[in-house]
Amino acid sequence: MRRKASKRQDSRRVELQSGGTVTVILNCSVFDLTMEDRDFVTRMIDMVRDYEAVNVARASKPDGSPSKAEVATGTEA
Repeated sequence: MRRKASKRQDSRRVELQSGGTVTVILNCSVFDLTMEDRDFVTRMIDMVRDYEAVNVARASKPDGSPSKAEVATGTEA
């Protein structure tokens, strides 16, 4: 039995290091996405989470210097 999946909206606002923000809004049913679209959305979600994790770690350091993980992955600013 297939029922129509309800559309749901999720959003995430990301504070940029240099000021400003980026807002990502997902307004769809994940059950109706193609494999290609699901992969794209998943990669975008991972990028947002990774960016937030790096910047939260940087903000918690008194001098704002990059963490060892940032240096190792080349994500330091």
